[in-house]
Amino acid sequence: MRLIVTDTGPLLHLEQAGLVDLLPWVGEIHCPPKVLAELKLRGGPDFAPPVWLHVDPLTTDGVRQAERWIMAGVIDAGEAEALALFPEIHADLFLTDDLAARELATSLKIPVRGSIGVVLLACVRMGKTSTEAKTALDALFENSTLWTSKRVRLAAFEAVTQLFDAT
Repeated sequence: MRLIVTDTGPLLHLEQAGLVDLLPWVGEIHCPPKVLAELKLRGGPDFAPPVWLHVDPLTTDGVRQAERWIMAGVIDAGEAEALALFPEIHADLFLTDDLAARELATSLKIPVRGSIGVVLLACVRMGKTSTEAKTALDALFENSTLWTSKRVRLAAFEAVTQLFDAT
């Protein structure tokens, strides 16, 4: 099974859209303690993390690396801890909806995807129809705080056509 490290964004956005249970369809989901703390802060007093979410503490070296990125103003704490966790657990994929975190991950040669990619991959693995995949994307775009440009939204729906309607 693929090991996946996520920062707060995909967990939050997919939860807001009612799609958080798609995450286990893409792999075993891990996050650092800071991501869980951010989720609890944003999710309110009734927030309960999904039972399938693995929270992994960072090593001393991981904490130092995350602190360097934070102090340099490169990325925020949740993203920094998540990226520092990635090599520590020998993960296969990093999930983020944050552009700066995506760029840093790419520069570190870490494979990265966002919430849209999770929806598309999970729908394929679950055997969903293109209509169901488009409905899930609509929920993500309309019911979450994920900001996307019109170009990105159009590309996501075009990807559904390519993935599901190809003959």
